[in-house]
Amino acid sequence: MLIAYKSGLSLTWQRVRRRENISHRILRLSQPAELAGIVVDTEDEPLPLAKIRLCPAHGDDGSWGNLLPEPRDWLRATTQKDGRFSFGHLPQDATADLWVEAPGKAGYWTFWQRDSSVGSQFRANARDIRIVLQEEARIHGRVTDEASGQGVAGVTILARADRGVANYYTRYRAVSGDDGSFVLRGLPADDYSLQVVAPYEGESDWVGRDLKVSVAPGQIRSGVNIPVSHGEVLEVTVTDASSGSPVTNASVTVQQKANFGRHICFYKSKDINEQGKALFRVPAGTCEVSVWGIDYAYYPDESPVVVSAGANNKKTIEIESNPSAQGRIIDEQGNPVRNVVVVSKPICNQMARSDPQGLFKVRWYDPPQSRPRTMCLLVQDPSHHRAALAQIDDGLLSLQVQLSPAYTIRGQVSDPQGRGIPTASVRLRASMPGWSTDVGFAVTTDQQGDYEIRTLPKQVDYFKYRLAVSAKGYGPTEVKDVPVEGNPDDPISIPTVVLHPTDQSITGMVVDANDQPVPGVELFVRGPRGSRRAGQPSRKGVTDAQGRFVIEGLCAGPLRIQAGTGGRERKPGMLDAQGGDRDLKVVMGQ
Repeated sequence: MLIAYKSGLSLTWQRVRRRENISHRILRLSQPAELAGIVVDTEDEPLPLAKIRLCPAHGDDGSWGNLLPEPRDWLRATTQKDGRFSFGHLPQDATADLWVEAPGKAGYWTFWQRDSSVGSQFRANARDIRIVLQEEARIHGRVTDEASGQGVAGVTILARADRGVANYYTRYRAVSGDDGSFVLRGLPADDYSLQVVAPYEGESDWVGRDLKVSVAPGQIRSGVNIPVSHGEVLEVTVTDASSGSPVTNASVTVQQKANFGRHICFYKSKDINEQGKALFRVPAGTCEVSVWGIDYAYYPDESPVVVSAGANNKKTIEIESNPSAQGRIIDEQGNPVRNVVVVSKPICNQMARSDPQGLFKVRWYDPPQSRPRTMCLLVQDPSHHRAALAQIDDGLLSLQVQLSPAYTIRGQVSDPQGRGIPTASVRLRASMPGWSTDVGFAVTTDQQGDYEIRTLPKQVDYFKYRLAVSAKGYGPTEVKDVPVEGNPDDPISIPTVVLHPTDQSITGMVVDANDQPVPGVELFVRGPRGSRRAGQPSRKGVTDAQGRFVIEGLCAGPLRIQAGTGGRERKPGMLDAQGGDRDLKVVMGQ
């Protein structure tokens, strides 16, 4: 995560993939918005010194629900004597959820009841947030050796509710003391799977199955016993499917499903050793095994392993090597070219550079069943303004790729009055059969709204260019059929891209099939037919206690609202509307 903050401006953040080149990233600081409210108990009395952590959404990259890392003072607040709190540094278009805790009260995530994606409960500039904390429930128990009945110290116990997204943000855990006793505090009323947690690093001495325990508001459950044992040893061996030799650069994951709820109760991941083996201490029962290795396809085991007490529990897994493309980059005179960027397309996007002899090698990290019909290499030499495309034929044989003079495109991004928009993001993409892929890094417009994208190979049938354009305070759009052809010495001019301001809002209500309001349901707003680029920004919201909603930061023009995501209980509702509409009604299931 990249995070930027300056006093007097908004916090902003972007996700970063491992090994990604971040030199082209732009982080935009803007005028800040406030989020404020009060924390009270069930008697409506203010709760001073309650601790609050901010979980904001819709950062500079449009991502949702980020538990941002330290420093703490950016993300944490403590209520005053009157129970009030505030955060004054959110982006204007951000939304957020909150974690709230106070002594003797149930720790509370503001999205816990709706059990949906994180970060959409409160809009920036909301100053009337009211959070009511219930009395905490507690679970008092003991971890014991199932063979001797003696208490076991140092075992981590997790209370995991049967919820979806909310389950992964749980904070209810304890470590057993010298006599094996533990206390889980701050629990909201719910049904819990009490689980023995395997350590992230090192080997676990004790394992155990989960136990279902239910608590009511303020209830103290005592006498809960969690038996543990040293478990059984499961040996997993990983071999190369082609050669049969041990694989040494892979990781194995073993997990078991919980007795209660939809989630797992045991999870452990380890690197395999030089003999291609990994040993796990697991509870007896059915284990699901998966393998991922460098240069190998991900392997989910389709036949789970039943681990039995006292048995010789072993599993051998063969994994397939990922396909690769290798070859040499040459110039127009046939000379090898070093330090040229080679990227596999469309979905893996692995980047490599040619060595001093012009040699390169890239791999595709995707399962064979999802491999696209057409694959190619995008080759770019920015230092000498040369580029090439090389289609990969069946068999992925060695290639010789010749660079040619590259193309440049130029254009401007403006508002409806013709004024250039600075710091707009212009991302060049390519349409491939059944896929869409980025072409290099996004560029940013200058103070006049002008942009330039260089080092492009000539457009071909299987690689057609388009532009995705966005800017803070404006709706995104796409420019299709960007022609990259003709004389590469002549820059290609793109017609001005006009973005429309996000100065509209919509209001309305979500109801069920009986015309009754539906509180706490998530709302998703995008462009017509649900498009993410057709003129409307992606926005989220949540209905209030009366089923009402307000979604701000939209453009004039068509949009689609979706209420809910569907699932086991109800189908989502959808409605086509216009930015600026009022008193809309979205019906679940219609």
